[in-house]
Amino acid sequence: MRYPTPDQWRQMSDMAKVIAESGIGPEDIRGNPAKVMAVTLKGFELGLGFMQSMDGIHVVKGRPELSADLKSALAQQRIPGCIVEWLEDGMNGVATVRVTRAGRRDVVMSITDQQVEQMGLDEQRQGEVKQTWQKHRPAMMRAYVLRSALRMQCPEVEYGFDAPEVVLAEQQARSSAPVEAIAEEPRVVRGVMTNPVYPPKPSPLADSVGPSVRDAELVDDLAGEEQRSTLPADLVLPLRSGEFANRTLSSLTRNEITRLIGIYRDRIEKEPTSDKMAQRQEWLGRLTAWDQYRAGGAA
Repeated sequence: MRYPTPDQWRQMSDMAKVIAESGIGPEDIRGNPAKVMAVTLKGFELGLGFMQSMDGIHVVKGRPELSADLKSALAQQRIPGCIVEWLEDGMNGVATVRVTRAGRRDVVMSITDQQVEQMGLDEQRQGEVKQTWQKHRPAMMRAYVLRSALRMQCPEVEYGFDAPEVVLAEQQARSSAPVEAIAEEPRVVRGVMTNPVYPPKPSPLADSVGPSVRDAELVDDLAGEEQRSTLPADLVLPLRSGEFANRTLSSLTRNEITRLIGIYRDRIEKEPTSDKMAQRQEWLGRLTAWDQYRAGGAA
């Protein structure tokens, strides 16, 4: 669990007072520093900034709740291979969303005008919320169905837990770290391992004059073996069909990795404005890391 330090708490409390008195923000928390503090504390636990929390977290029946847009953004940013696709936007009386996650079955959910009336979503609430359903029904339908789909496919997002894929990548990275890496463990950020930092090693040479040519070659060989021992993060490919469906990066041969690199580069060049561009670039980087690892002598 992530808690603010005493200094951070004081800073957040001071900001909450200023924001509450400023008159900005949702009406239900304006002028109430305690509610502003509750909203921003929820965002703090999720790694969000102060104003990001104010924009994307709302108090609903006494509980700070993430908006559908914020849930969607966090899921696609923090869960490898997560994609949100709208199949129907609600303008014609139907809102349908598909949430894809690597290694899992897609979740597809819909809601219709008839279901909204049957469930009384536009009648059971009073005041401004009821008016919002009546005036902005397509947007409210999208928000309702998106929350439901994300709650099924990515429940860890709302509570700030790490995705299992990321935890597994961290465990694999730690288990593959060389014995000498005792000063600082390799760091993994959303499944991608950064360069590990090793403490300086004592010189294996006792000669004060300097190492011989043969000793220098031996040191270079050891350094090369140490570099090759760092295993890239192993994840499931975000492909639902074909020969590479549900394959992990570690199961690919170097020839298969080379083919996939070519496929991803071709799609990036041909579809530069695709909404999948960021995901494709991320997976191209992972494939390139494995290609370099294979080239270093791994099987």
